[in-house]
Amino acid sequence: NLDAKIRKWADGKEGNIRSLLSTLQY
Repeated sequence: NLDAKIRKWADGKEGNIRSLLSTLQY
């Protein structure tokens, strides 16, 4: 599951920072 999230995050490089913040918050 984490791998899939990382893959999706990489796919959405546009909002990678936002994804990182979201992952840290959640």
